[in-house]
Order: sequence, then C-alpha cells, then structure tokens
Amino acid sequence: MSKLFYVFFILATIGILDAGYLTYEHYIHAIPPCSLHAFLADCGSVLTSKYATLFGIPIALFGVLYYLSLLITVTMIVLQPHKLLSIAVLTFATIGALTSLSFVLLQIFVLHAICVYCMTSDTISIILFGLIWYMHKASHFSPQPTE
Repeated sequence: MSKLFYVFFILATIGILDAGYLTYEHYIHAIPPCSLHAFLADCGSVLTSKYATLFGIPIALFGVLYYLSLLITVTMIVLQPHKLLSIAVLTFATIGALTSLSFVLLQIFVLHAICVYCMTSDTISIILFGLIWYMHKASHFSPQPTE
C-alpha cells in the first residue's frame, strides 16, 4: 500500500474521532470547550444553531458516516481496484468537500462564530478530497501489473 493511503487512513480516522466526539457531546447535551480563545471561537453558538442538525440528527453524525464510508470504500479500492467504485468515491469526496466548504462559509458569514472541532472536520474533509483526487488521477486506484 502506498504512503498516501496511510496518510488517508490516519486523517479519516481523526475525522471519525472528531465527528464522533461532537456526536457524543450532542447526545449528552454538552458543549465541548473551545480552548483556543481565538477571535470568533464559539463552539456553543455553532453547535446549538439551527444549522447543527438535519431532521433532528446532528450534522456530526453524518460526518461519522461520511468518514467511515470513505475509509471503507477507499480501503476496498486499494485492495481490489475498481474503476466505477473509484469514480463513485471521488464524486462522494467532492460532495463532502463542497459541503465542508459551505459549513466554513456558514460559520464565518452567517453565524459569525467558529467551532474549532467543526473546522477541524471541514479541513480534514477537504484534504481527503485532495488525496482521493490525487490517488484517482495518479492511478493509485488502478490494478498494478504483476511481475
């Protein structure tokens, strides 16, 4: 397996843990601390806004499912390359990156507050898109010739 896959695996796992933590905090009705005390950092405002859930389900739970599905699918492609699955995961990662970008813009321009945990997830999602795009274009998802 390539070094890119290991980087992908680590980032996707961090994404699962980050989104999982936010999901857990949601269901115990707690707000994680934003310890950076940076300008506009206010996890409470972001995580209790009307944008934090969709049909009563925390957005973070969708994040867990997103990262988990990417991790499983990319692992499957690396172990047994499949062109159609490769295109599907690239499409899914593109949608994820665009969704993450919209969440960043929502925090900055609508909520005027930043959730450090959310931004971590958004950043990871965008980086994973870049890795998947590169692996797709560089034929890391293609069968390797046997010698």
